[in-house]
Amino acid sequence: MKPFAKLYQSDEIGQVLATLHLTGEDMPEIHIHFDPEVEGIGLSAAKIGFPDTEEGEELARKAFDLITEEGAIGVAQMAIANIRSMLSEEETQ
Repeated sequence: MKPFAKLYQSDEIGQVLATLHLTGEDMPEIHIHFDPEVEGIGLSAAKIGFPDTEEGEELARKAFDLITEEGAIGVAQMAIANIRSMLSEEETQ
C-alpha cells in the first residue's frame, strides 16, 4: 500500500502534513495542512485539485509522490503569508 500522508517538521512554522485524497465525492486532491498561528484561525489547509477522472487520480498520485519536505513547507509558508496579509488588509479598511 502506498502512503497517503507525509508529516514534516519546520522550525519556523511547526508541523506540516501532506495528505492524498482519492476517495469520496470530490475530485482527487492533495491537502497541505498547517497551523497558521493566527488568532481566530485554526488548523488550515491548502488544497491542490486534479480532474475527476482516472487520469486525474493518476496525476494526483504522481504529484503526491513528488512532494518533498521543502515543497510542502514552502506551500504552507505561502498560505500563512496570504492569510496574514488578508487579515492585515481587513484591519486597515
